[in-house]
Amino acid sequence: MEDWIRRCLAITRIFAVGLCLLTLGQTALARETRPQDLFSVTFPTPRDGWACGRWGTILHTEDAGRTWQNQQSGSDETLSSICFTDARHGWVVGALGTIMHTKDGGRTWEKQKSPVNHYLMSVFFIDPEKGWAVGEQTHILHTQDGGQTWEVQFSDTEYILKSVSFCDPMNGWAVGEYGYIYHTADGGKTWDHQAGNFSINEYGDFSGEPYLFSVKALDPSTAWAVGIGGVIKQTTDGGVTWQRLEANLPNLHLFGIEIDNLGRRILIAADTAILMSVDGGKHFETVRTEPSLTNGWVYGIARMTKDQFIAVGNDGWIYKNHDVSKTSVWQRMTYLKNSLNSEEEE
Repeated sequence: MEDWIRRCLAITRIFAVGLCLLTLGQTALARETRPQDLFSVTFPTPRDGWACGRWGTILHTEDAGRTWQNQQSGSDETLSSICFTDARHGWVVGALGTIMHTKDGGRTWEKQKSPVNHYLMSVFFIDPEKGWAVGEQTHILHTQDGGQTWEVQFSDTEYILKSVSFCDPMNGWAVGEYGYIYHTADGGKTWDHQAGNFSINEYGDFSGEPYLFSVKALDPSTAWAVGIGGVIKQTTDGGVTWQRLEANLPNLHLFGIEIDNLGRRILIAADTAILMSVDGGKHFETVRTEPSLTNGWVYGIARMTKDQFIAVGNDGWIYKNHDVSKTSVWQRMTYLKNSLNSEEEE
């Protein structure tokens, strides 16, 4: 158990706080001309999408992910999560409490005042006014005015919250280290601890539940969470109980999850693979990718249409599918200076 926990600690320091820290020798020119690791992607419409990552990177597409352009964020901080509610209003969060907002589709980005200087790992807006951000020290931030003012809505322990998701203005979940899961049914006025634990005994031995990296709220009763070592958890009773799925999963670290509105099609971003279920999580298969993901990872994933999804990951990788059939091949885009072009054949 101790070796397993140590591996968990190593992985989370790569993907939770440092997000695969760059070497100090990287030059400004390299930052501008080489693709940067991407950690999050959002599609508020089938054609308009944004992705974010290292060194203040923000990418934008207006043609359903076929081509991408850099947007000037005005920041050099790692940006860990991005969320748009429509084609104009978006927010991005990251290192040192960074929060930035656009109201013109990313043509301009403005910093918003954060009440903390901790790493913020995830941001979610249910509409252009109400949003939440989570990060280190189990901080949950909230705004009711589009980010003009942010307040600390909740904090509990020293652990990191990795993801937050709401299904409506009242019901949401946040998840993170050691399997910690928090839930609100009143828009965040109160947050209840539903799962997760960490303990150290008198001999200094410690134990805890597997880390969770992403959560998806479907309705007030149903939510999914994924994490380290192939962990997939689901609740169908508002979080009173969380069940671990015993699916036919490889032992991969699962970083992102996206689900259709009916809860049937489930896509998971992982290290070396993208996993798909078309039967509500009873069975998962590894999708075909071109080129292969064998030596890389994808971290963020988003739904574009009923059948189309998109995933982002290391070295600026962006993969998208045509549909969710078993024969569908996910194609990777190629990063070329200030734009991304699809490798798929016309």
